[in-house]
Amino acid sequence: MIVADNISKRFNGIKAVDKISFEVKEGETLVLLGTSGCGKTTTLRMLNRLIEPDEGDVLINGENILSQSITELRRNMGYVLQHHGLFPHYTVSENIGIVPHLLHWEKEKTMQRTIVLMEKLQLPAALINAYPSELSGGQAQRVGLARALAANPRILLMDEPFGALDPITRVEIRKELKQLDELKKKTIVLVTHDVQEAFELGDIICLMKNGSIEQIGEPAALLYKPATAFVSQFLEQERLQLILKSVLIKNVWNLLAPSQGAITNHLTINNNLWEAMELITQKNEDLIIKNEETGEIKKMNFTVIETALNSMNQRN
Repeated sequence: MIVADNISKRFNGIKAVDKISFEVKEGETLVLLGTSGCGKTTTLRMLNRLIEPDEGDVLINGENILSQSITELRRNMGYVLQHHGLFPHYTVSENIGIVPHLLHWEKEKTMQRTIVLMEKLQLPAALINAYPSELSGGQAQRVGLARALAANPRILLMDEPFGALDPITRVEIRKELKQLDELKKKTIVLVTHDVQEAFELGDIICLMKNGSIEQIGEPAALLYKPATAFVSQFLEQERLQLILKSVLIKNVWNLLAPSQGAITNHLTINNNLWEAMELITQKNEDLIIKNEETGEIKKMNFTVIETALNSMNQRN
């Protein structure tokens, strides 16, 4: 779907990005992760020609992006900014409908799409004629995402989309995004400095340092098989939480003891150990989980989580 082949960029003779290469398959989410100034945003902006590479090529579906007009290229890509980038003199519906308007959609079709996206993104219908100044930070960011999705692009570029939000709102929106069917069909490149965000949302993580790639691969590969000392150090502070988030209950199902009783709501074998631990702490009791694939009912507690962690540490 997207191929970056040895792309580089210099500013005032200094390399901001140095021979970066990666591939994002259709339907995948690639996260460009790293500290400020590592080149991740510059890399993202070269994908839609907001910044032109000095060297290398970017291909989309096998076609070099230089062979397309910039207007055509960008209309086929959604773009979400950190500070939402809404036009202050446009209402919510007008902001969401910008690209459909440029594509000459009929007004009724644009309005129908706007209403659908507002509902999916949990934006109250009463806000449809509101202005950005009347929105909360979370609401404004949701409108920004709706605008990027309005024309149903196959590719979505997201530049620190939750960086300006408070921690609680940021976590809430990340959870919503994981369940949003609109995004499950998209090829996404997302920039973040937030390790938890990268591991929650990324199929592939590209960890950058000083304009170069330190390691690229699935989240578990960076966690358990770091390619460099920098990769290991970058993840170290949050290692325990990352491990718990990378393991699903179904992965440790054999460690759970059989049980009976009322099934714990909103918890399945596809939840991760971190989510289970949060729920155990909240309820202060064992969790009763049904395996919908086998029909078995078992209980989850802190002992199971500790045993799972010890087992993983021995393997790695």
